[in-house]
Amino acid sequence: VMQKNIISFVGGTLAGLIIGYLLHKKGRNKCTLYSRPSIILFGASMTQNSLNKSTNGWGAGLANWYVRYCDVINRGFSGYNTRWAKCLLKKMFPKEISFDVPLMIILIGSNDACNENEIQHHVPLSEFRENVIEMINYINLISPKTTIILVTPPPLDTETWRNIRNLEISDRNNETLSKYADAIRGIGKEKEISVLDLWTGDYRIRNEDLCDGLHFGEIGNEKVFCGLKELIKTNHPYLTPTFLRIHFPDWEIIEQNSNFFHSILKRWNWKT
Repeated sequence: VMQKNIISFVGGTLAGLIIGYLLHKKGRNKCTLYSRPSIILFGASMTQNSLNKSTNGWGAGLANWYVRYCDVINRGFSGYNTRWAKCLLKKMFPKEISFDVPLMIILIGSNDACNENEIQHHVPLSEFRENVIEMINYINLISPKTTIILVTPPPLDTETWRNIRNLEISDRNNETLSKYADAIRGIGKEKEISVLDLWTGDYRIRNEDLCDGLHFGEIGNEKVFCGLKELIKTNHPYLTPTFLRIHFPDWEIIEQNSNFFHSILKRWNWKT
């Protein structure tokens, strides 16, 4: 009797696990069908702060631009350099999982460019370049359809940053930062990836565009958002909301077909 009970228990447990898996798989597929694609913002504090309401964050601008078309997801990690970020990227986006990420924006490098004696943050220029390329190659491997945009680390207001941080000597400088920005430009050219250059042209970051000498203030954030928006419109028009399909029917369509509301939802596939 005990043997029969054990067999019955094991059989029931296995059946439950199989049914649970199938239901989970069915639910996951349905969730994938009706969920929105994601735009990933990846980097350090300038990315983490990009949803900050008080400084008109550039990420918030993108989220508003893509509202009901794509979910803009902030994956910024204050204080991180590329040595840590490349490891984190693989943890967040493992090869085993498929992702619907049409666009990833990477803004990183200001911490890497710290003075050499800042051993916790500083990453040598050659290694920085290798790390960025490694991240790009990994994204291309796991999600070949993802468009990548790079943003150069912006110039620094050295004196303001030094005073705010109460430093005798600033832990970073524009001469070094410019080399890391140049490395991003070079990678963009080499990999045929769009780059938003915050050192030249209309979107050049000036001292008054920063809130503390390092991070973007309201004007700086507006420049980054407008620069990205213009870059996407010019180089990747297929990623603008104009060319994307709205998530679920517009209310006016439902109003005109109110008798068929549930049938509309049932057959709706917003991706095609």
